[in-house]
Amino acid sequence: MLVGLVAAAGLLAYALNARPPRRRIAAACTAGAVGLYVWGALPLLFLDESATFDACLKAVGQDRMARVDEYRATFVPLGLECHLPDDPHRHDAAVPPYVNPGAALLLLGALGAGVSALIGVRLPAVPEEGSGGPSGPGPSASGRAEGVG
Repeated sequence: MLVGLVAAAGLLAYALNARPPRRRIAAACTAGAVGLYVWGALPLLFLDESATFDACLKAVGQDRMARVDEYRATFVPLGLECHLPDDPHRHDAAVPPYVNPGAALLLLGALGAGVSALIGVRLPAVPEEGSGGPSGPGPSASGRAEGVG
């Protein structure tokens, strides 16, 4: 978790100082996704037996809590699943419901901005026609000198 917090802080610092705006957006989105993931993972790291019981109690309710047969912590996607043997639905507990979709959206934004930044960096600028580039049809240096007079 400490590595995630340091990475998020470093990415945020890079985002504040990045030159091209697309890199700034990509770094800020990545920092947000890492920070949100760390925020959502914190409850999973500090759950003891009673906290796990309380989280599942909130998720499935008092009447069905006695039928919970196992707890599963997952880190992709983040969640603490309270498993009921006769219920096909997932009952997630302990992780706020906005964490997984928010981190996914931020990662998609980072990916889009990152690809856009890479494409923008790697494509050379194409001179416009008639701009007098090295092989363009514009007047040469000697042609300009001849016309003066």
